[in-house]
Amino acid sequence: MSLWRFANPNLFISWSSKVISITGILSAVLLTIGLGWGFFLTPEDYRQGSSVKIIFVHVPSAFLAVNIYIMMVFASLLWLLRRHHVSALAAKA
Repeated sequence: MSLWRFANPNLFISWSSKVISITGILSAVLLTIGLGWGFFLTPEDYRQGSSVKIIFVHVPSAFLAVNIYIMMVFASLLWLLRRHHVSALAAKA
């Protein structure tokens, strides 16, 4: 089974529409658990108090932003080299 079969936009959209609801619910649940754990169950820092807890939001957000830019670079390069329409959609998203 090759990943290149998902280069067909119709197949990709039909597959992703099935998967996106499951991953959306799962990510909402895990985000709620993670933020609740990070803000309410972790001890305060001895010097900065509770203001250090912004790291629990800032660092994953920065990490996600960098990964999104890297994904856009790879999708754009794939569009330039292979002209797959799905990679153009991924770079645009």
